[in-house]
Amino acid sequence: MAERRLELGDCYRRSLARQLTLHGRVALEIAIAGDGRARAVAILENIREAPEVGACVADIAAATLYPPTTSGEIAVVPWRVLFEPGR
Repeated sequence: MAERRLELGDCYRRSLARQLTLHGRVALEIAIAGDGRARAVAILENIREAPEVGACVADIAAATLYPPTTSGEIAVVPWRVLFEPGR
């Protein structure tokens, strides 16, 4: 997800333009198949005042190709990001 940092920031900046003090954390659980494709993404924590941020981040996570799992089985990976103005 690091390579998609600018896109993730865009999710936040769109909402920040409407709420200048918006901040919070988005936490996901990503199920990654053996081939590296996301099979499911669950939002575990979201910014209450702007749920569209978490939905946008989850969409990016779902479209990201990850390294294949070593076992070939599905791996469930937690992931989170903190959004704050000026960061």
